Amino acid sequence: MDVERFKNRFEEVITEVSRVLVGQQEVVEQVLIATLTRGHVLIEGVPGLGKTLLVRALLGLEQAVGISVLDPDWGGPLGWVFNDGPLATPDQVSGLASLPEVYRKADPRYTGRVTVPALWDRCRQTMVNNESAEIMRMLELEFRAFAGAELDLYPEPLRAEIDRTRRRGWAEAVGERARSPQPPARQRFSPYPPSVGPARRAIPIRTRRERATGAL
Repeated sequence: MDVERFKNRFEEVITEVSRVLVGQQEVVEQVLIATLTRGHVLIEGVPGLGKTLLVRALLGLEQAVGISVLDPDWGGPLGWVFNDGPLATPDQVSGLASLPEVYRKADPRYTGRVTVPALWDRCRQTMVNNESAEIMRMLELEFRAFAGAELDLYPEPLRAEIDRTRRRGWAEAVGERARSPQPPARQRFSPYPPSVGPARRAIPIRTRRERATGAL
């Protein structure tokens, strides 16, 4: 392949990837260069959020589950805020300015931590869940009818092992505190009764595709 043809193909790949990763052209270019040259890439971000978006993409749920991208409000009182670019987006669902407002829209009395990712029910105007592992499980199980790919990321014969591995990894990451009877740190947000299992807390699947659209 000559240089000019390679350059054109490289730019085509960047264009296609940029349709999904909006406002991250420099990151996309550097990652592609590192990939093509067999380099090693270290990417900083929110681990649970990255994994959740990866599951959404692998399952082909882009049309069923929309996303809004927030800017971190480092050291500020809001935690995460909506912006009109270059790296963030406005709140395309409710027109709010920050993530705390989204939480309080679901429950005006909520005073817990405001974290991402978060799954929002556009039909009921409430928060479904804000724990990445549970959201990923919901995308796999509850949104299966809307998936554009046949990939099974949570095969039934391996589910128990997957759950054990996830819990062990979480415990090792958090330390001894995570091994106490009560789970530490993160306050989960769900409007559904505690007796309902995580997989049953998802947005009810409706007959019309657009009615099941949510936002992360």
